[in-house]
Amino acid sequence: MPMRDARRLINLYDVIVNWCETWKPDCAFSGSTQKDFQRWQTAFKRHYRRCLGPWPEKVPLRLETVERVDKGDYVREKILFDSSPGVTVPAYFLVPKGIPPGERPPGILAAHGHGNGKDDICGVTREKGDANAIATVDRLNYEYAVEAAKRGYVVVAPDWCPFGERRPPAWWSRPSRDPCN
Repeated sequence: MPMRDARRLINLYDVIVNWCETWKPDCAFSGSTQKDFQRWQTAFKRHYRRCLGPWPEKVPLRLETVERVDKGDYVREKILFDSSPGVTVPAYFLVPKGIPPGERPPGILAAHGHGNGKDDICGVTREKGDANAIATVDRLNYEYAVEAAKRGYVVVAPDWCPFGERRPPAWWSRPSRDPCN
């Protein structure tokens, strides 16, 4: 990578600024017409797919409902499904009440952050009664899956790896560290 000037880069800020000023993206769009854009888009999609690596093997879903709780405005189901060979994902499926037969309501895939997984966004953390955890959920306005279900959206909220039920055992993780580290 060329440097923007002859001086040596020692501190991280200067290194990052240099990278930003000199880096040329592989797939930058430089056209000006719709035809140029379509050609670029086709090439970009191929490049992007290569960067993603191989797609996982398709497996039967093996969907199983293991819990069903009536929450008043909606029903919360705990489901299990297989995402790849030998890998089962726990999730909550929130379904608003009063959906007319045959209607397909809008759906949301709700992604949780680096906390307690799906429990935080689906109201389960509140039900467990831990005052500190509830305070965090309230401060972050974190029960957005519940709010979406109350507004008529069907919501699927899986535990991303390594959070919630998919968190590794305590002996395997470093104490007080984000499980992604």
